[in-house]
Amino acid sequence: MPSKATPAQSLKPLPPKPYADFPLRAHASGKWTKKIKGKCYYFGRWDNPDAALVEYESFLRKPEASDSPNSKLKTIATLSLYDASQLFLTAKESKRNEGAIVRRTFEEYLKSSRDFVEFVGRSRKADGLRPQDFNLYRQHLVNKRNLGPVAAGNEVVRVRVLMKWIFDTYYPASRPQFGPDFVRPSRKSLRRLKAEQKSKLLTADVIRRVWIEAGIHTQAIILLGINAAYGPTDVARVPLLVIEDALSSGWLVWPRAKTFVHRECSLWPETIDALERSIRWRVKLSKCESFFTLPNGDEIPSEMGVSLVQGRWKSAKQAARVVDGGFYCLRHTFNTIARQSGDSGAVKMIMGHVDGTISETYDHRIGERFIEDERHIKIQDRVRSWMGFGDAPVS
Repeated sequence: MPSKATPAQSLKPLPPKPYADFPLRAHASGKWTKKIKGKCYYFGRWDNPDAALVEYESFLRKPEASDSPNSKLKTIATLSLYDASQLFLTAKESKRNEGAIVRRTFEEYLKSSRDFVEFVGRSRKADGLRPQDFNLYRQHLVNKRNLGPVAAGNEVVRVRVLMKWIFDTYYPASRPQFGPDFVRPSRKSLRRLKAEQKSKLLTADVIRRVWIEAGIHTQAIILLGINAAYGPTDVARVPLLVIEDALSSGWLVWPRAKTFVHRECSLWPETIDALERSIRWRVKLSKCESFFTLPNGDEIPSEMGVSLVQGRWKSAKQAARVVDGGFYCLRHTFNTIARQSGDSGAVKMIMGHVDGTISETYDHRIGERFIEDERHIKIQDRVRSWMGFGDAPVS
């Protein structure tokens, strides 16, 4: 039961919210407060917002969200879609703090939840949404935000996760009414889209031209893309310590930043040379724990990392007079060439892909690796030869 407010004992300034989406606000009584249906309720104390939030969530789950025995104010009746989404985000933030999800995943949930709630209305009740509401939002994604099938599908999935969490928590006896159309694109639609799009396969000549025109640090990240199948998120987040270990062993072993799936690969001599030169030219006395840094050696804010990697690639591409192809095309290209080896299991390990089968829980290391070194090296020799490096001396 929420505590009753007490008169303020001092004129201390009200503390700010511990984070932007914290659902309670500070009250002069020294407690946190929330107005529900025109009535204020009080939870915890200023110095312990986490306990206040737990008390608030517990209060929402009670049969009646009021101290008054005559009140007919029910928990579900007081819970708006906005409030429910804040509780969802609090739960996801806890998962992020525990390491169960990465920051990028949390930020995607945050943005998708906010956009959806603002579109359908903050005061709406979750159990009052109907298929038409979800269909209108899907049309908004396509017609107003101009999202393609894949991006719109990802938004749909995140909204479905939000609504499922709300219903599992507060409406366990029923299910969200999504209707038949609020789903991600079919595989047929994705195949058609792929056929209509420009190929994401780069030629070896194009990659070499861009690599030659790139600066020292950009050459290193390009080779991480085509040698280790690293995407921009992987490059932006890989720790310097991991790169240093890879230089001493010749093996880059680090989970995929997006999914935590284990991945490992052997490095080419060209990649090792480029990484060593990049580290030698790092800003001296830099305390940044990431391999990829800002020009002054500072840590890159998480929301900027991907765009900065893509920007480095774009600049080198322009210098090489190359028009098409983003940095992520290096990952597509590696996968395409590597699979010609016929060893899909080893390619999957390098890519950091997960197939979702139960057999993955039975995978264990064989000596130093999950897959024998020879299989990795065979794949890397094939891609390196395709790149035209072969046994040529490192430039």
